[in-house]
Amino acid sequence: MPNTATPHHAADTTHSAPGADADADAARAAVDAAQGADTTHAAQCAAAAHAADAAQGADAADAAHLAHAAQCADSTGATHAADITHAAQGAAAAQGAAAHAAAAHAADAAQCANPTDPAQGADTADAANTARTPRRISWDLLRVIAITSVVLGHVTHQGALLHGELTGYPFRVPAQFGAAGLMVISAYFVCVSVRKHDTGRWLWSRVVRLVPAYLVAVVVTYLVTRYAAVRFSGLPMPPGVTGFLFGVPQGAPADPFPWYIPTWQDLLTNLGMIQAWDYYGFHYLDGSWWTLPVQLFAFCAAAWLFPRRWRTDRVMMWLVWVLMVAPAVIRFVVFDPGRTPIQVVNVFFGLGLQRTHLFAVGIALFLWSRNRVKSWQLGLLVAACIVVQDLHVFPFHRAMAQDPARWPSTIGFAVLLLVICLAARGPDWRFPGLARVAPALTWLAGISYGLYLVHQELGYVLARALLDIGVPGWLRLPAVLTGAVLAGWAITAWVERPLHRRLTARRAAKPAQEPAKAQVEEPAPGFVGGAS
Repeated sequence: MPNTATPHHAADTTHSAPGADADADAARAAVDAAQGADTTHAAQCAAAAHAADAAQGADAADAAHLAHAAQCADSTGATHAADITHAAQGAAAAQGAAAHAAAAHAADAAQCANPTDPAQGADTADAANTARTPRRISWDLLRVIAITSVVLGHVTHQGALLHGELTGYPFRVPAQFGAAGLMVISAYFVCVSVRKHDTGRWLWSRVVRLVPAYLVAVVVTYLVTRYAAVRFSGLPMPPGVTGFLFGVPQGAPADPFPWYIPTWQDLLTNLGMIQAWDYYGFHYLDGSWWTLPVQLFAFCAAAWLFPRRWRTDRVMMWLVWVLMVAPAVIRFVVFDPGRTPIQVVNVFFGLGLQRTHLFAVGIALFLWSRNRVKSWQLGLLVAACIVVQDLHVFPFHRAMAQDPARWPSTIGFAVLLLVICLAARGPDWRFPGLARVAPALTWLAGISYGLYLVHQELGYVLARALLDIGVPGWLRLPAVLTGAVLAGWAITAWVERPLHRRLTARRAAKPAQEPAKAQVEEPAPGFVGGAS
């Protein structure tokens, strides 16, 4: 699902460009403190440590510049005046680098507010203590495009496959690429946001962003679809509250298009996010929810990986290629359709391993946006991601009867992925016409996770109710879209954001630990300054 992107918030901010002045002043203060010290290695290390602490808001590379500036003091036994001159020059040079890096990271961090992702966004306590920067219209626009394609595809195409009577719309969107795009965006912003906080606190923020709203959506969807499915199928409602919640209607469906009536087992498996672990016994209450367990698994992996000492760019690129290729090899080479135990297959799909290529390309995009991966390397990964996506979604190299159209889906994903690359490294898209609709884009992007949770199955219920009273397709479509947006806003405003604020405020009251920092460094390609 779409997620997770990824797939949905208080803005995640970092030290803004003006903070670089404070960094430079702190560096000069560290040099002055070292001026009167003895010319020993210990004094050099102390000055370097002070300067590195002053540059905490910038990248590891910027901190290294400031530390080097302080090390210039007394490093060669020159006079104190020469030491001060060299240190001041180093601090001035570092000031510009810190300002550039801080501004770039703050602009990216401001976009962590909405995940459809699914759960990017900073903790509100952190956001309140740091300078806010303008949101990038490009990321909001991409999220809106992706979630719009998801909703239109489900309403106009998937709805008719699941419920044969839901036809008659003025157009059909058979392409499936929006959820995959949201997962890529989610992976990119995981890399942006995880390094700015203690990883445990970061993971908690992501979990409480996604899970409470999801659980509420599961309960609401179960209650609404259970009632609607019984009525739409022409069956009598089981008596009593227990009968309504868990009873089995008696008799044969009277409607030519009977609906599946969810059971208590479906409720429990969807609440536990294990509906993907057994394709033969469990049922999705809403087909969009496949992204939630995949994203949570990715968040846990990121929180574990970030503090690792061996997390260098070179190692991360090896990991990216493993995530890109290994699941496809396992699925299409190692697995034998006739002999592989169903339990093994359930583990593969239950963990969402057929989606890891989306997170891999998101990691690579982050590294490329920080000039830590060459463009030709990213080009190979993007091409591989498009091929692997087509292979996993259409394993027989053609669309089956229940599938979306193959080439519109593959081409749409390829185009969206290339546009995401432009957003990751290029300037913001503040064109005159686009800037005017920026508030609307920001609002829609802000509720995209809630919209993702409630648009599909509840949208089908609304569409069928409108069909039963004679609403034509050309009017039914905007009505369903409007209802989905309103429902997405409601679960965002009344569930997701209030619970996230409350659950993270309790932890924010405790002293926060310093973010974990990796120590391994390589001459080339260099140390990973951001999480993956």
